[in-house]
Amino acid sequence: MAYITRCNFDRLTASDRMLAMQGSEKLVYAKQRIDWFSDWDLTRLYLCKILMTEQDHVLFQKMVGQHWLRIRTEDPYTHAVPPRKPAYHSDPNCECLKSDCQNFKLPVGFKEKYGIAEVERFRDWLNTRQEDGKTPWAVFESAPERFKAKCEAIWTRVSWHHMVLEKHKNSGIQIFHNFQVSEIEAFIENLLVKFQEWQNTLSLTEQRAINAHKKRGASEKMSFQGLEQEDLDALLNEFRKQFKFPMQNALMAYYYQMAQENKMLGVSHSVLQKLGFKACEACGGSHDDVGEWG
Repeated sequence: MAYITRCNFDRLTASDRMLAMQGSEKLVYAKQRIDWFSDWDLTRLYLCKILMTEQDHVLFQKMVGQHWLRIRTEDPYTHAVPPRKPAYHSDPNCECLKSDCQNFKLPVGFKEKYGIAEVERFRDWLNTRQEDGKTPWAVFESAPERFKAKCEAIWTRVSWHHMVLEKHKNSGIQIFHNFQVSEIEAFIENLLVKFQEWQNTLSLTEQRAINAHKKRGASEKMSFQGLEQEDLDALLNEFRKQFKFPMQNALMAYYYQMAQENKMLGVSHSVLQKLGFKACEACGGSHDDVGEWG
């Protein structure tokens, strides 16, 4: 068996190749039509559903072989720890599968002022033992102000005052991890009801703006006649944070849990590798050829 975390499953993204999904929303969730998503959003959700629950689907081999679905590993050079290929594990008790992670954003303008090569040098420096025998990482954890002072002495063209260590808990304790399929279905139904209640409080112009936004990608900037840009941005942010993003998370959890509860065969390690996963160095991750999602 092979195991991956739900967090890493959520990192799967669709390529620019989009399926014509508008009007086919029930392919993503059969129990309700959810028209909150763009073609790209729907393509990603549908491909993830096929990956988890419909491996005999005609698109399965094509989407894997042609990389329609892949893990996001692009490095924007904005964080201390770069994105890495996620691992799949052969041992469900592997410490790497259960461990938390931490990171922090580099100061605003660091990459622009110093360049990518300096970002790489900074990352190396973080894990290099200093004269006191400690790495800068260890100092940041135990004495953040001393760490910031050291950084300010070396990289003087940016401000280090607002550095905060980001601690990310393992996805095993995320909200949906231990939910049953029926509980996730209830969450989805409740979210649809809450959205309708919220939408009924909006003006007609605001409702039309939300409907226009649904079909756009998250990165597409939009304006809307009758709404000031600041008001529009606040409205769309509320929709995304309160409804769209939680619904995406719920659907991904739904596919994941469906696969677990139905004890589906799993995905071969070669498929996981084509999607961008690697075998765990600690537990091997490649002891057999067929894996399950854990």
